[in-house]
Amino acid sequence: MSVMLIDRISSISIHNGVLRVDCVGVGPNNEERNSGTLLIPAGQVANVINSLAQATQELDKRLPKRPSSKQQRPDPWEMPRRAECDRQTCP
Repeated sequence: MSVMLIDRISSISIHNGVLRVDCVGVGPNNEERNSGTLLIPAGQVANVINSLAQATQELDKRLPKRPSSKQQRPDPWEMPRRAECDRQTCP
């Protein structure tokens, strides 16, 4: 069994009853490289997609809730303002 990292999908095609999903991973220096091809029999595509969707939903339930996009998240690289320095060391 081989393992591949998938950062994005570069192309999808069907040929001879097999769905081919070409996957790309990002390597050092943000270089994209082919990480492999998923080969899924056309008759199993719906089952595979549904299984991935269900697993993702289950994982999402277990993960801590993130702030909604409407709430502004602090930038970890931003220096705190003097008013925000009550418990922090300010420059």
